Amino acid sequence: MFWFTFYSIMVGGILTLIAAAITQTRYWRHGLGLVLSNYALYFFLPKARGYRFYGQGTADALQHFGDVRAILETGSLPGIWYPGEHVLMAEMTMLGVPIDAMPYLAALLFTTLQIIGIGVLVKTLSGKRGSLAAGLAAGSTLIYTTFHLSNHPAMNSFMIVPVLLTLTELYRRSNDTEYLLLILLVGLFIIYSHPMTTLFMLGVLLLTSIYSGVFGRLSLSSTPQLSPRLGVAFLPLRICLAHKLWSDAPSYNKNRHVAR
Repeated sequence: MFWFTFYSIMVGGILTLIAAAITQTRYWRHGLGLVLSNYALYFFLPKARGYRFYGQGTADALQHFGDVRAILETGSLPGIWYPGEHVLMAEMTMLGVPIDAMPYLAALLFTTLQIIGIGVLVKTLSGKRGSLAAGLAAGSTLIYTTFHLSNHPAMNSFMIVPVLLTLTELYRRSNDTEYLLLILLVGLFIIYSHPMTTLFMLGVLLLTSIYSGVFGRLSLSSTPQLSPRLGVAFLPLRICLAHKLWSDAPSYNKNRHVAR
């Protein structure tokens, strides 16, 4: 019964968004409200019923408790500090902080960011009326399972990529410093969330700059171009992070052994 209700509401919300895109009306608000309310029910009902999902901030818990034990013994963060948010989760759990509902709230937050981010990205790229609703409809169909519900940092960081793409396009068009600063903030969040998402972000920025430059030359027009310096700006921090992880690998294995 639950899944029938869930998918019925999801289909109703998406159809409302599609209708708003076709008629170019503001009914996309109703469709978005249905979709987000449906996702909220999807995330919080299992918590209310006492169900447990894999992870929820405690995946690899033994490894992270080993890191916490090293922190308590040495008074400082052990060699491996990535992912820091998992170590923090382990510490808060040991201290008895009631954070059981936080993973569900975070999952809903990042879901909302991705759905709205896709809608705004489509609107930004097309510039046509009704495109926002069409983008929201496309983003609403993304239903996640294990890794999304477990609040994996790679998944969470990947879900804000549409926001990064929108800011990149706005910066390419306007060259405004405000968009550049926002890109740097989002980029720093991605870098400290997961290495693979960082590589994806750098690839997107560099390929966008190459494509905009080649298109501008071939079209012989005054198309705004994205400087490759934007992607290169993140490389030093990315290299430092990779070097830190590589050099701390023995400490990581040692802490993992301690946890066991």
